[in-house]
Amino acid sequence: MTEWENAAGVTSPLHHLALAADWDRSSPDYRGSTLGRSLEDEGFVHCSGTWQVQGIADAVYRGRSDVVLLTIDPERVGADVRIEGGYPHVYGPVPTDAVVSARAVPLGGDGRLQLDDLLPEVLPGWPLADLRSVAEAVDQVPAGVDEVRVDGATILRWQAHATSPTFGAVHAHPDWGRQLAEVRPEVERAARGSNVDEVWWWSDQPALDGALYRAGATLVLTQRVEARDLTGAGSDTWLAAGNPPGVTVGVVDNWDMAMAMVEVETAGWRRDPCPPEALAEGWAGLQDDLAGGRGWRLLGSIDGLPAAVGACRLVPLPEHLGRPPGETVARLHGAVTLPAQRRRGMYTAIVAACCRIASAHGARLALTRARQETAVPILERLGFLPVSSERCWVLPIAQHQPRAERPAASEGPPPGSGPAIVSSWLDGSTRCTSC
Repeated sequence: MTEWENAAGVTSPLHHLALAADWDRSSPDYRGSTLGRSLEDEGFVHCSGTWQVQGIADAVYRGRSDVVLLTIDPERVGADVRIEGGYPHVYGPVPTDAVVSARAVPLGGDGRLQLDDLLPEVLPGWPLADLRSVAEAVDQVPAGVDEVRVDGATILRWQAHATSPTFGAVHAHPDWGRQLAEVRPEVERAARGSNVDEVWWWSDQPALDGALYRAGATLVLTQRVEARDLTGAGSDTWLAAGNPPGVTVGVVDNWDMAMAMVEVETAGWRRDPCPPEALAEGWAGLQDDLAGGRGWRLLGSIDGLPAAVGACRLVPLPEHLGRPPGETVARLHGAVTLPAQRRRGMYTAIVAACCRIASAHGARLALTRARQETAVPILERLGFLPVSSERCWVLPIAQHQPRAERPAASEGPPPGSGPAIVSSWLDGSTRCTSC
């Protein structure tokens, strides 16, 4: 299930950013669509889920002090509400009595709208801002990965055996608000020392997405941060549920299982074979995590044959959140299933096993990053909810000619797309950034 969809249809609250003047004259219904566009212009009213609003504010309404956040009850709208490209769209006017709250949005000193205190909790007891802080805290740099800081960005350089055709060697994570033109020279200078001809750029900023596209980058991945409460209603039932027929999942606790795990990872991710020294280092780390009760690697099998792997690690919560001392969050990562064994419930079984272990060790929250097109639908059927999203772009180091100066290509946002900085080219669907 998504944030808006359940067995009864679209029922979770919707959010819409409106100009105060447009809202003030909306009676008996609101007919705005997005900034500078009406319902009649667009054919629908752009809306967002809780986790999407800040991105829309940054892309479309940055620097405006006259913005109002409307929270809408979709069951009182009366018009058709469709989830298109991951965003809810209302195909008709929004009656003012369907708007359960309309609150002015403060403008921060950096020009960003300050929405955190106005948005509901994604999970009980977990404000969205806290979940995003947790997501940042659990992103620990894996062993064997070289972390380099340059002005305006963090660079991660992966060893050759950890790369694949779908995962490059050098990844750049720009700081919030930094322009591509500011950080690109330093990032590429550092990347050249790794003997690569491209950099994988990660972005959760619409403006950075647009700059990467115009620079000639190719979007290769959209992923979401998903979270699940391990203590709420239904958790015990879900965690106690069994696996599909023939599916078993076990903790990797001996050398033979570790070698089977490595074989699945190598084939599943299409990696080069792992060198002996890396195997030894990985085995030592696995044993330390098991002994300390802080990390587990899992091996899933179908009819006795290794088919999937996954991992779970307990990470302390940041102190500034004010949570009870010693409380941890479970970070789920590294899951992959052999292509021939997919669509048989293997990923579901791995996720459930990770959450069972984490819950037994006191974790109250599970969090993971997942590919939007493959893992996210499965996770949301398991009760996970979205926290944030990010995109990964591949930009050749030698490519310096802006896209606008090159001959037109078949892909790309339509000319004059206005505030929709990132359009259908972003994730293969109608991804809307005007909602």
